Amino acid sequence: MRDFLAAALVLCLLGSGCAAGSAYSQALGNLHQQLDSAKGKLSYPDAVERWGRPSRIDQRDASFTVVWEEHRPGMPSPLVDYSSNSAASAPAWVFTPKGWRLMLVFDKETELLRSWKYADW
Repeated sequence: MRDFLAAALVLCLLGSGCAAGSAYSQALGNLHQQLDSAKGKLSYPDAVERWGRPSRIDQRDASFTVVWEEHRPGMPSPLVDYSSNSAASAPAWVFTPKGWRLMLVFDKETELLRSWKYADW
């Protein structure tokens, strides 16, 4: 999974504007397709073999949620206070974190994938 995400990021950085966004969108679409088709088929052990050790596991009565995530510092960006009309106020600089999270929900009895959610920021 981390290799997939790293490859998608490299494609975005090496491509130009629209083409990079398109490559990333296509890679993300492929991930969505793969996970949708894996519902009821992908086992927990297979997921761990594919994506490595999860960041955390949350147990529920009939299911368990497995999470893989990565956070990294982002680029500095100005935080401008638009509430005042004073053009003299200097912007504060903030670091917006970047990262991704993959959550897979497995049936506790069969250990097969029930649902999934992916987010990046």
